[in-house]
Amino acid sequence: MFEEKRSILEPAGALSLAGAEAYCKYYGLKGANVVAVTSGANMNFDRLRLVTELADVGRRKEAVLATYLPESPGGFNRFCELMGGRSYVKDELLCRFVFPERPGALMKFLDALSPLWNISLFHYRAQGETGANVLVGIQVVDTEMDEFRDRANSLGYVYEVETRNEAFQLLMR
Repeated sequence: MFEEKRSILEPAGALSLAGAEAYCKYYGLKGANVVAVTSGANMNFDRLRLVTELADVGRRKEAVLATYLPESPGGFNRFCELMGGRSYVKDELLCRFVFPERPGALMKFLDALSPLWNISLFHYRAQGETGANVLVGIQVVDTEMDEFRDRANSLGYVYEVETRNEAFQLLMR
C-alpha cells in the first residue's frame, strides 16, 4: 500500500487488503472490482516501526528465524553457545556512527576504513530519513589511533567512540 499509494495502514487495517489480494489470487481474479475496508488511524511511531519490519519480511527483503528453546535454567545460554557467542577481538574499538540515508554511504565508509582495519562487528539500524545508527567494531592498534580518527573525521559522519561506555560494555560481554 505504501509503495503504490504512499498511505500507511495499521496492522489490523491492512488485514482486509491482504485478504482481498489472497482471495483474488486464489480465484484467479484479474481486473475485477474488489472492495477492502482499511484503516490507518491507530498508528504511532512504535507501530510504524513494526509495520515496516513486517513489510520487509513480506517482501522477502528480511528474514525471521525462530527456534524452540527448552524452558529450563541455562537453556538460552546453551543456545547462545551453539550460535558461537561473541568472541574476544583484540584491539577492538567500538564506535557508533550515524550513516546518512543516501546511496553510497556504506561504500564511502568501507573505502575509508576497511582497507586498513578489520571490521569485527557491524550492526545497522535504519532510522528513516534522518540517518541510520550503526554500531561498528574495528580492530585498531593504539599506534594507529590518530590515523583512524583522521579517516573517521574525514567521512563527515557523526560518530562516537563507545569502547568505554558502560552500557555497551554490558551488552558486548
